Formats: sequence, C-alpha cells, structure tokens
Amino acid sequence: MAKIILVITGSVAAYKGLALYKALKEDHNVELIVTPGALKFLKEIPSVVKTEIFTQQYYDKKDPSEHISIAADADLFIVYPATQNFIAQITHGFADSLGSLVYSAVQSHKMVFPAMNSGMYLSPANLRNLAQLAKDGVQIYEPRLGMLACNTIGIGRAWEWEDVLTEITQYLTWKKLWQNKKVMLNFGRTKTFFDDIRYVTNNSSGKMGDALHTVLTWTNCTLATIVGDCDFPIYYPHHKVNTNQEMLTAMLAQYAEQDIVIACAALNDYQIAMPKSGKISKREHPQINVALTTNIDVLFELGKLKQQQILIGFSAQNDFNLAYAQRKLIEKNLDLIVINQTKAMGSDQNEVILLTKKMHRQIPQQSKIIVAQAILTAISEIIEERDK
Repeated sequence: MAKIILVITGSVAAYKGLALYKALKEDHNVELIVTPGALKFLKEIPSVVKTEIFTQQYYDKKDPSEHISIAADADLFIVYPATQNFIAQITHGFADSLGSLVYSAVQSHKMVFPAMNSGMYLSPANLRNLAQLAKDGVQIYEPRLGMLACNTIGIGRAWEWEDVLTEITQYLTWKKLWQNKKVMLNFGRTKTFFDDIRYVTNNSSGKMGDALHTVLTWTNCTLATIVGDCDFPIYYPHHKVNTNQEMLTAMLAQYAEQDIVIACAALNDYQIAMPKSGKISKREHPQINVALTTNIDVLFELGKLKQQQILIGFSAQNDFNLAYAQRKLIEKNLDLIVINQTKAMGSDQNEVILLTKKMHRQIPQQSKIIVAQAILTAISEIIEERDK
C-alpha cells in the first residue's frame, strides 16, 4: 500500500480527479486535497477532503503543521487535473493554498497532468512554467488532443482517469527496481556537417528514447541522459550533442562508472568526407559533389571498452533480420540488442524483437511506453542472471 497525495484543482475535469481518488483508495492510503476552485465543479465532496491551510481559529506553537504531516513519507504526489494557475503557483514557489504548500514540502516523485484551453496551454508563460517544473524533476504529462470544454478541438483535454491510474500503477511497480544502479541513456539523431550551417541527418524522432527515459525515471536508478536532435522539446536534464564524435566523447566521460548503458540514439553511419569551413555559396558552387565515408561507430567503441557494464544497442532495419542482428550483437559486444523497423520512426508505437545470446522475444506493436517497459524488463532479467 502506497501513500499517495492527490490534488484536484479548479478544472471542469475535476470530476475525473474524484473518480481517480475513488479508485486509488481501494488499494492505497490517499490524502485528498481539493482547491477551493475545484469545489465549484464537484457535486459530491468526500468527507475526508482537505481544502484549507488553516482550519482552526487559533494555533499554539505546539500544534502540528498539517501540511508537513500530509507530505511526510509520501510515495507519490499527483496533480490531476492541473490548472494553469496551480501550475504557476508551484513553479514559482507560492504556498498560499494547501495543495501548493504540501507540494513545497513533499519529497516524493511528482506527476502533473495539465488540463485547460489550447490557448492557455500553449501560452508562453504556461510552457515556461512546465519547462521549469520538468527541470525541477516533476513528470509532466502532456494533455490530450480532443474536444475541450469550450466546444473546440485542440490540445488541453484532461487524461481519462483510467489512463492516469495505469500510469500510477506502472510507476509504483517500477519504483523499487534498480536501486543504486547507474544508468546512461542516449537517444535522438546526430548530424554530419558539409559546411558550418548545412548537415545531413536521419528521420528518427527520439520518441523511443524519450519513452525509455520516462520509465527509467520510475526506477531508483541514477540516470545520465545524452541527446541528439529530437522532434519535441526536452525539459528534463540532459547533455545535448550534435555529432557522433560529440556523442562518444560525452558518453566516455561517464562510461566507466555506469552499470547499464542503453544506446538508443540514431547515429549517422556515414560522415561528410571533406566538410567545408563557413557557408558554401550557391552562386559560386551551383552544384556540389559530396563524398561520404564511414562514421565513427559509437556503439562499437563502447563495446570495446566494456567491463562491468550491461550494454544495450538498437538496430533499425527495413525488416526483422535476426541473423544480421545476431552478428551485430557479437561484433559490438552487446548484452541485448533491440531490433526495430525504420517504419516506426516518428510513430508513437513500435514493434521490436529483443535479442540476446540466449533468447529472442517479440514485442508486438503497441505504445512506445509499453515497449520501453518490456526492454527494461529484459534488462532486469540480465541483471538477475548475472547476480546469481
């Protein structure tokens, strides 16, 4: 049984938060906080609800601080749904509501599920606040695209409470895994420049790596993340790189101390043979012949230096080719290789085969979050086998 703090804020979707509370309390100890604004959207209010910071006329110095007792020993802090105003409160440290006051004191993992009009969600102030919360370690769940309360279709729709419950259950399942493990993850695409402003890259979106990052944050590991280009902004701490060489340099700086290294990045197999300085003039060079040479193989270099690390690589193929992946597994000294298909690039779903020297396991097409969990489950099996 986990101790969960659930804050419901003043959104038209507040009733979904109440449905989540009813489901959670069947298996967990749930502290329910409802903001005054949320009360206006709820027809029924549970008797255990907490709404105000001060509930007495007078406080003695010996009186316990309720927000501290609520925050103590919490396993998870959730804001669902989260309004723009409440997001701004917790971002900037305002503690003038019970929910934001408890937020300031709680030490647990935090999940925030924004819900609001599209214009409000995409406003510069709100996006800045969400970015700051992510930097502070809060897990932000982008709202859904759909019909909004204002009868328009856009981003800002609250998650369904059943989906939030699934996220919570998955988090609590992973929470105790990989304690004291150091993990390095890379993802995103790299570039190879043919002058100072132009480059060649590939079509990887970074979504699979981002899904792996999400599930890794559910564990107890210490995580280092190195990222190339992605199709979406990244708000959490990471080391940004552009080229294969930069990726290798950044990884080698921390490689020796890692227990698990997951190389999900879509690196360039080729590089420009003779890059030019400055910007090539189209007027002076209406045609350019570009020669490509083999690029540095980051995964191969990591495999050569591997000692105690569990090393995981990815192989993007036009179709599943187990023989080719098996050779790559051995040549690059990998413990696990994840075979996926190029058609999954940019998609929110993936279908993969997990391959080790002893087994192969097909993961059918489903969300990349679920695939990420399957990958980490396979890594956990390798750890258990090694620890026997």
